[in-house]
Amino acid sequence: MMKAVVVGAGLSGSVASFLLRQKGFHVSIFDTRSHTAGNCFDYKKQNLFIHKYGPHTFHTNNEEVWKFVNTFCNFTPYCHKVEANTSEGRIPIPFNKTSLEILGPKTDNEIIDLVFKGYSQKMWGAPWESLPLSIQNRIVKFRDSYNSCYHEDKYQGIPEFGYTEMIKNMQDGCQVHLNCNSNDWRKQKYDILVYTGKIDEYFNNCFGELTYRSLQTSFKEADKQDCYQLNECTLKVPHTRTIDYSYINGELLKNGKTIIATEVPEEHISGKNIPFYPKNFLKDSERHKKYIELAKKETNVIFLGRLASYKYLDMDIVVGQAISKIKKLYGQKTR
Repeated sequence: MMKAVVVGAGLSGSVASFLLRQKGFHVSIFDTRSHTAGNCFDYKKQNLFIHKYGPHTFHTNNEEVWKFVNTFCNFTPYCHKVEANTSEGRIPIPFNKTSLEILGPKTDNEIIDLVFKGYSQKMWGAPWESLPLSIQNRIVKFRDSYNSCYHEDKYQGIPEFGYTEMIKNMQDGCQVHLNCNSNDWRKQKYDILVYTGKIDEYFNNCFGELTYRSLQTSFKEADKQDCYQLNECTLKVPHTRTIDYSYINGELLKNGKTIIATEVPEEHISGKNIPFYPKNFLKDSERHKKYIELAKKETNVIFLGRLASYKYLDMDIVVGQAISKIKKLYGQKTR
């Protein structure tokens, strides 16, 4: 039996693991954390689902991707709603007709100044003007409707029993090794390697480390806030957002309280915190190109996911990337 080693027990590695199992591979998954599901990891506290590493809503316009994830769990329809505290008042975002009625007409540049500049400087540790276009272009400046859902994709939802359970189903039949040393996978023999970690770490940082942003997240019991996600857009408040997890399934703790998460971004330091967001600023972009050239020379290695791609990818893109690359391995066409 052919052997596949998968580095990373998160979403991208688990999708690839399932597809390789279907092709008859013996699959071994290695992860340095104490749990599976990577940054999608969630758990229940009484009746509440808590997303340990920040809110995750699955949204996509890709029917193939949507059908694929629905083979592992039922999805509860969910509309992700975000509000923002700005220097001129509280509004729904993206900036829509309701926001317009609250604050009055705004140009695109005024919306950026009001909603995104302060938030982004806290998020990325750099002024808005210095951010790469790949980050700036993710924002929606104005939505010409009253639609208050943050995403407008055709398919949106949250796994009925959580992402951890969904990913556990993807890993069925695989050997999963947790609490691993970051180099344990290098000792294994394999026919195929799927790597979802930091691409610079794969090559032992031979061109230097790429930069990432991380998060400090604190959790507390509190009264319910009046929206799921509340962004703080001014530099006067150190955190970027608070999350009320009672909105996922409409439940509260037995004492009538909810769990509120508060996120404060920080620089990623290897060995001390988790790399969440590839920065990919100019110096990183040049360094990353060198790593890409090395990656092209690797045989029987598939690089997947945010860290290995060094891109800020949404979950549906990660799933689609894994499906596409495994199909390409076998000469199958993707839709």
